[in-house]
This record gives sequence, structure tokens and C-alpha cells, in this order.
Amino acid sequence: MKKRRDEIHHFLNKLNEREISLGYAGYTISKNMHLEDMQLGYSMDSDGRSLVGTNHGEWKENWFVIGYHDESGDPIFIKLFLFLDFKQ
Repeated sequence: MKKRRDEIHHFLNKLNEREISLGYAGYTISKNMHLEDMQLGYSMDSDGRSLVGTNHGEWKENWFVIGYHDESGDPIFIKLFLFLDFKQ
């Protein structure tokens, strides 16, 4: 999972624009230095305890917050995929 997060950091580093408008809705993509803080309240609480669960409606381990909706504050998150290397 760490490798996938590093790839996301690398990708987000290349973004020139961090504010996105779709019609009347505005979204902000966080800078890398804020990404770990963006996970608070979603994948972990302020004491560092996990909020991840496996039940319906609970935060999933492979969800990673990268930004938020400007009006509502709702998170924009991506689903990290783990790819396995198979040797033939």
C-alpha cells in the first residue's frame, strides 16, 4: 500500500492546478504535504487509531483522500489497487 501512496504523491506533485471547477461545483486537490492530514477523520482519528472497517458504510483500507468539495467539505478519495507481480 505504501508503494501506491508514493505513486499518488508523485502524480499529485506534477499537478499545476489544484482547484477544479465542474459547472458550479468547485473541488480542491491537496498538496502532498497535506495528504496525511487529509486522512484524519476518515482512515484514522486524531489519536492515530484506525477508523477502517470491513462492514458496509465503513471506511476501507485502500481508500485515500486527495482533496475535498469546496462547498460541502466532502472528501475526494481514490481507491488504491494492489497489483501482484507474478513470475512466470
